[in-house]
Amino acid sequence: MRQQWGLRATALAATATALVGCSSGVDDADAAAHESSAAPAPQKLLALDEFAALNALTLGVKPDTVFATLQSQAAKEILQSEGVEVIDKPTFFESPDVEQIAAVDPDRILLSDVGSLTSITAQANEIAPTTVLAYAAPWREVLNTAATALGRESEAREIVSRLETKFAEVSGTVEAQPQTLSVLVGFSGGIYTVIPQSPMSSIIEEAGFRRPQAELDAKIGPNTGVATSSVSGEEVGQHAADAMVVTSGNIYDGALVHANPLFNGIPAVQAGRTADVSGELWFGSYPFAVYWILEDLEALADRTLTGAELQGRIASDADAVTRWKAFSK
Repeated sequence: MRQQWGLRATALAATATALVGCSSGVDDADAAAHESSAAPAPQKLLALDEFAALNALTLGVKPDTVFATLQSQAAKEILQSEGVEVIDKPTFFESPDVEQIAAVDPDRILLSDVGSLTSITAQANEIAPTTVLAYAAPWREVLNTAATALGRESEAREIVSRLETKFAEVSGTVEAQPQTLSVLVGFSGGIYTVIPQSPMSSIIEEAGFRRPQAELDAKIGPNTGVATSSVSGEEVGQHAADAMVVTSGNIYDGALVHANPLFNGIPAVQAGRTADVSGELWFGSYPFAVYWILEDLEALADRTLTGAELQGRIASDADAVTRWKAFSK
């Protein structure tokens, strides 16, 4: 299951990484000195996957070409809306082709450490300087790595500042109305939750939400991927919280969770304090995914919202371009 999940572009097959919810702590003098020797912005950037491309685009560097290795429809629509050439390369996840990379003639290559992409890092470096972004690492770390490679450190600091302001707004609302939040994932006939060490969990925590004890105790099990822990049908009730989110869209089977009788017996579910969220974006660890999650969490933080009104404030994959425009304005 780990391989199949990864093949459909989730973070669940990425390398496990300890999460740190803090900013870089670099003062202005150090930052200025560092930027004086920063890499120049590329003239022809090739991104070997959609999420590496979104990191670059967030920093104001428009990729010349993006290989759609992860088959993310949401990311593809965003990139195309910005006039970026996106070329479908589903086979690259397992068998990246160095000759096709060389044919683009890039002067910089950016990729995420998913699938077999990193297996050709040395060969890609012979074509152009290549930077690998840790897909399952804390979002600040991922952003800083991309910014250093692209010579966009000042832009990265501005993005971090904007998102930290958003974190403060959401956490302030939650502090006034304290609540717990549960995350349940339906996939390939099974139900899972997200371990505390995952990027998603760190974002939820920084936004001020607490998690039910069953999710604080969650540990990686056999064949569950690096970010998730299996939940048996009989254990679903242990994940009761003040608000419940269920990942849906793309490969995520939200209906499987909703069909569980114990899920439907949870008081928050009966009160309409549950919402389907984009699994693809909620498992992301790059600035736009963080913004997306925070926008959803802002709606969940308002305990007066229930049912259709709450769900109406939660974005789906179909809202990707609209939400991107709000993020990038």
